[in-house]
Formats: sequence, C-alpha cells, structure tokens
Amino acid sequence: MGVRAALSPDDAQYLARQSLLATADLHQVIAAWLQRGIGLESIYLDGITQAARTLGQWWLSDEIDFGTVTVPKSISSDNHH
Repeated sequence: MGVRAALSPDDAQYLARQSLLATADLHQVIAAWLQRGIGLESIYLDGITQAARTLGQWWLSDEIDFGTVTVPKSISSDNHH
C-alpha cells in the first residue's frame, strides 16, 4: 500500500481565499489537487471542510463580513451540482 498525497492546512487556506474571489475557478484548484494524487475523501474532509471552517473563523474574528462569507458558500454549492 503506497503513501497517499495529503492536503496541508495551507492548501485549505488557499481554497478559502480563492473562494472569496469572483474570478476564481474552484474547479481548477480541485483538479490540481487530483493531479497531485489527492483522493476525493481528503479533498472533501481536509480541503473543502477546512476551507469552510477557515471562512467561519475569519467571519467570527470580523476579518470578513457575513455577505462575503455567504457568496463563496453559494458558489461552492453551485460547483457541486
């Protein structure tokens, strides 16, 4: 059994930051992770989930406002349908 590639906290933070940009293509970020050999389970649990937590932390610490945090959530929902 080989060692699987893993996402770092920096990867999740990058996804969170990209999700705040109207021009970001989140599909490209995830496609790049897949090309690195990251499994789907890790992408969901270590990437997307942690990025959402990061956005929530930024909101709670007033680094971003509610409107800013809800736009990425709606974009991310659109990307998964």
